[in-house]
Amino acid sequence: MECAGNGRSFFTSQQGQAVSGTAWTLGAIGMARWRGVRLADVLRRAGIGRHAVDVLPRALDAQVVTDGVNLGRVRRPLPAEKALDDVVLAHEMNGEPLLTGRSWSGGAPVRAVEVSTDGGTHWRRARLRDEPRAGSWVRWAADWVPKERGPAVLLARATDRSGRTQPVANAHNTQGYLFDAVVRHPVSVV
Repeated sequence: MECAGNGRSFFTSQQGQAVSGTAWTLGAIGMARWRGVRLADVLRRAGIGRHAVDVLPRALDAQVVTDGVNLGRVRRPLPAEKALDDVVLAHEMNGEPLLTGRSWSGGAPVRAVEVSTDGGTHWRRARLRDEPRAGSWVRWAADWVPKERGPAVLLARATDRSGRTQPVANAHNTQGYLFDAVVRHPVSVV
């Protein structure tokens, strides 16, 4: 896999042309064995039109704001011809599941992680995949088989060995520092 911006810094260093974005040299690449579902199968089930030109995947990250201008969520057009060819919606990389979560605490090693698949009404324990260490992220996993289609909200909260659990809300500060509350992840079950 290679980022389209791989080699971007050479526009400036070799051609004297200013460009925006991360100044990659030749490191925006990676190799892995992926396993998942063909995007073509998903698009056909969703009813993609035969005259479609592009598919526009959109990230679930926060919106990007540059110089006071809200550019929305990261999104990149993908030609329909390519989307219907060899694109995979991966759920596994090198034999390991991806939807693995990650949690950490600045106060003590993580003791437990709980997940909620109903917006915080009910919580259940996730399986830790690493030995928790101070100042380190711990990977975790939890199975979820949705009972119905439609919108859902997924949450995860960590408790560290000192007994501190992530709060539902964080104390406000004008700098936006030290946010450590539970993050809500809206998803659509199809």
